[in-house]
Amino acid sequence: MWHYNFGPYLQHYASEYYDPVKAHEYYEKHKKLKGRTKKATLTDEGKEIASTVKANINEERDQALSEEDERHRREQELRNDATKRTMEQHRMIMNQRITSIQNIIKRMPENRKHDEAPKLKAAIQKLREDNDKKRASIQAKSKTENASASEQHAQIKSQIRDWANQTYDSEYQKLESRYAKKSKK
Repeated sequence: MWHYNFGPYLQHYASEYYDPVKAHEYYEKHKKLKGRTKKATLTDEGKEIASTVKANINEERDQALSEEDERHRREQELRNDATKRTMEQHRMIMNQRITSIQNIIKRMPENRKHDEAPKLKAAIQKLREDNDKKRASIQAKSKTENASASEQHAQIKSQIRDWANQTYDSEYQKLESRYAKKSKK
């Protein structure tokens, strides 16, 4: 004779990873029914018109999205070029200052070189540190601007998609008022 040992409680599902409380929470969170598609309430002619309208709106949406992507890409390139130019200008200025100090050291008489060269070399080191700090601040500013622009880009794309959905919904309501199926009752 078979004997089943269920332990202290009855297991409905045999896995130790199954949590009925979590499963119920998930069900409650996702239990919204999908329902039928909108086209189910239209006549055949209305369905055909709705699909054409939807295709046209999608085409317009896709064109607007691609234009926004192109605009964002161009602005990104401009920002990157401006950052590179700023860093290059700063680097050139610092190199000129360092070179001028090094030339002063080279032209100095040997008796003064021993006393003043360490001070000038310290000044060169300070300029290099300042250069590194300035480069870091320029890069941080650029990174912040890029993040802000990317966030704005995402918002604009979301607005374009929302516009397309709202436009289709309003057009569908117009179609529904004109091409609704007759009730069988």
